[in-house]
Amino acid sequence: MRGASTRGTGTRGAGTRPLSAVRTSTGRARVVAASLTLGALFSTTACGQAALSRDRLQTAVTGTFTNLYALRQQQLGRPAPSAAALATTARCDKGGPNVADEGPGDAWTCLVVWQADGPGTPIGATYEVKLATNGCYTADGPPSTVGQRQAADAEGALVLNPIASFDGCFDTT
Repeated sequence: MRGASTRGTGTRGAGTRPLSAVRTSTGRARVVAASLTLGALFSTTACGQAALSRDRLQTAVTGTFTNLYALRQQQLGRPAPSAAALATTARCDKGGPNVADEGPGDAWTCLVVWQADGPGTPIGATYEVKLATNGCYTADGPPSTVGQRQAADAEGALVLNPIASFDGCFDTT
């Protein structure tokens, strides 16, 4: 049988030794190597989770929304507001007060607040966010606040509304 494994069958391939011929020190070296590998895996996993934090997600969503809001205003034939004038903030949470605000998943929500007509006129929308292990996310906003995915531009043509649903990524290192 070509490609068949001989492990556990009592047969040996060419150049292999029976287990009784393996010295104890080699066995200890394998155990130490396996332990180090598992330790590195767990520490990397833990670091990867912490890299997907609330602060990083909030910063990314704030910047992406600010840029896309300016694009939407241009679609509508209006001047794009400056980032300072828009004063966008995002407050993100994963699954409520009893869940750590870190790691991937689709239980994230981000309340995005911006000053549409200048200071004193805040508008807020809660986005449902799916965060992947690589730091990329998809945010879907409520149509009642941010409009439908397809909306009219300044000339009446249907275009994609960039603030209705958007994707972004952030550095996880």
